[in-house]
Amino acid sequence: MKKYFKIYRNILHLAIPVMLSQLGQVTVQIADNMMVGQIDVVGKVSLAAASFANNIFILGMIFGIGVSMGITPLVGKAFLKKDEKQMSAHLKNGLLLYPIVGVMIACILAVVSMYMGDMGQPEEVVKLAQPYFLILCSSIIPLYIFATFKQFLEGIGNTRVAMIITLGSNVVNVCFNYLLIYGNFGFPEMGLLGAGISTLISRIIMPIAIIIFLKYNKELSHILKGLKEVAISSIELIKLIKIGLPIGVQVTFEVLMFSMSGIMMGWLGADALAAHQIALNMTTVGYMVSLGVGSAATIRISHALGGKNYKHIRRVFYGSIHIVMTMMCTMGVVFILFRYQLPLMFNDDPTVVSIAASLFIIAATFQIFDAAMVALLAALRGIADVQIPMIMTFVSYMLIGMPICYLAAFKLEMGPIGIWIGLLSGLVVAPILLGIRLQGKLKSLEAKQGAEAVDTI
Repeated sequence: MKKYFKIYRNILHLAIPVMLSQLGQVTVQIADNMMVGQIDVVGKVSLAAASFANNIFILGMIFGIGVSMGITPLVGKAFLKKDEKQMSAHLKNGLLLYPIVGVMIACILAVVSMYMGDMGQPEEVVKLAQPYFLILCSSIIPLYIFATFKQFLEGIGNTRVAMIITLGSNVVNVCFNYLLIYGNFGFPEMGLLGAGISTLISRIIMPIAIIIFLKYNKELSHILKGLKEVAISSIELIKLIKIGLPIGVQVTFEVLMFSMSGIMMGWLGADALAAHQIALNMTTVGYMVSLGVGSAATIRISHALGGKNYKHIRRVFYGSIHIVMTMMCTMGVVFILFRYQLPLMFNDDPTVVSIAASLFIIAATFQIFDAAMVALLAALRGIADVQIPMIMTFVSYMLIGMPICYLAAFKLEMGPIGIWIGLLSGLVVAPILLGIRLQGKLKSLEAKQGAEAVDTI
């Protein structure tokens, strides 16, 4: 294990800020859910409405964030070659492409909002969810501008700037939640709608803050200045789309499985939907921790790829697997031991707590497979292999996970537990398929490195 200590340290050096940044993004939703869940009388309905709205919204949001991830390996390779002009070209074209994607997604989601009443949800849930959902849609564009800078900086190995800004925006979000949800200090009492407005305000602050930071930071200010020296290029845009689009589609498949499961939960009533949202919030914390490690692995692997050090790619991948498995096993123990206490942070309804506690038992298992899947996708993303993994995730989530969710919950009458068994099924298959793919790619790269060494001799 000694040879891995340096790899662990290098991964965690990049991963911890990314973890905190990713956690910061989901903390916005978690804070909203915690605070609206405590509203007198309608807390349970507000929590269910937040769950319903977020289950649909996250589909669009995560697709765009996934697309923006395409810039990271490209910047990573250019950074290792010290090609600053190429790095600036990637950033400038990203700043055009990703906000346009944001506008398109926001418009699509706005149309979807008109049909929320036709998705089999309780009427009182839909009534609260629609205006909250539309506010969230308007926050997509500033979020994607921030994501562009964030993914660029991660490509050059700087993960701290986005972390600081994200955590700061969370403080802003919680403060405005306190003012607008409950109507404190003379502000109007807006309930769930107030949570949406708070989220919008915090996300507008994020891109403004990162631009100001870059402008006045001595070490990084040349990034903004370099944008004037490069042009918008169809070739650059195609590069970003070619890598980013499959990533966006791939992450959307997983989120779609979870979003559809949320809609199915709504068919079982507000109690099941609220419990689902509670368990999902806590497992999302684990997912974002894994995603942070995965992002760090992608950066290190893209650098190793640029330097043609193919054998190091395998060591970085194994190091990332060791880290996420240790973290997720620890979190799984916490989920099982405190499965009745954790739901109380969101809502104290006995029925909701009981359902959520049963879901936490399954969550303790499936997040381990989820973490393995994240690490595998991160490694494949680092070597720019994104199209076949996209197909594999489609098979795992859409053709296996979703049908089992429906059959177990409604045909076998297992209820909420059945839906989560379906989620677990999809998450078990995905890392198996992705592991086979990565093993083949690594063997091919290592054979190539061996052949190059022979040629050099």
